[in-house]
Amino acid sequence: MNKLDTEKVLTFVKMLHDLQAVKRVVHVPGEDRYENDLEHSYLLAMAVWYAIDTFELPLNKDKAIRYALAHDVPEVYAGDTYIFSKDEKALSSKKERELEARVKLRETFPTASSMHDAIEVYENQGDDEAVFVRALDKVMPLIAIYLQDGRTWKEAEVSYTQILENKRKSTALSPEVLALAENIMALVDKDRKRYFGDRID
Repeated sequence: MNKLDTEKVLTFVKMLHDLQAVKRVVHVPGEDRYENDLEHSYLLAMAVWYAIDTFELPLNKDKAIRYALAHDVPEVYAGDTYIFSKDEKALSSKKERELEARVKLRETFPTASSMHDAIEVYENQGDDEAVFVRALDKVMPLIAIYLQDGRTWKEAEVSYTQILENKRKSTALSPEVLALAENIMALVDKDRKRYFGDRID
């Protein structure tokens, strides 16, 4: 049995702590702080696990969970970019920054080959599991914001129509997740003012 290399373990766990410092725009329900990338990845992995088991989806559960856990790791270097950000430079440079981040991640942790492979398959949407995880990834913020009465949508000044169009587009390749997004948005539609304030278009 190979011994654990202390320095390598410390370096990797430090990277995970750095990922925990990457803030997202979604608030943590019931708290006055933003969700971070580590929390988001765990929430997604658990939701993936639950969905595949509970609804008996024809997907490789272990593979899907790995995608969920690894999908945002490059953001430790690239940062998170909100889809409705008003920062045009951040939006236009997102793909380039994330590609550079994946290269840096591979250089920094060359022995974590299965993690890098998972990230690449996910990024390239290389199988059904990657498609499902990406679609559910786009619905997780929708769920969190729904559970806290649209707080993020109000702060970002986005509309019901913007959210609906975005979620339809980002989940289109996964019929199960698209239906979930549509159902949640139907709940929101019943009381748009509650979730969007005066911006209810």
